[in-house]
Amino acid sequence: MFNPIIAVFLLIVVVIALIFVAVVVSFFRLWIRAALS
Repeated sequence: MFNPIIAVFLLIVVVIALIFVAVVVSFFRLWIRAALS
């Protein structure tokens, strides 16, 4: 049997990682746009 607590913990970690990546990518795009202009 797979522990549901582990599944929930992994899901939360994946969601936080995706949000972190999205924030970093958007910040990187803004930084490049500011550097080029």
